[in-house]
Amino acid sequence: MRNRASCDFVLYFKVGKTPLGVIEVDGGYHGTARQAERDALKDSILRKSEIPLLRLQTVESHIEEKIAEFLAQWASGASTA
Repeated sequence: MRNRASCDFVLYFKVGKTPLGVIEVDGGYHGTARQAERDALKDSILRKSEIPLLRLQTVESHIEEKIAEFLAQWASGASTA
């Protein structure tokens, strides 16, 4: 059994490598039961680690605005929780 997981984009502090947030880009294969299970596990791990997650569908509109809003929480000094 392959037991690997990765994130598409991880935002982190340069010094200390502390993760700030994760951006996941979900393509068409994310509709499968197996991928949904893997996504739920990843979501759970990130939630328990208090690492914010932004999920984007490849067919979504206004992706740039969603990313800018996600990033703004650190630019404005707001909490990451």
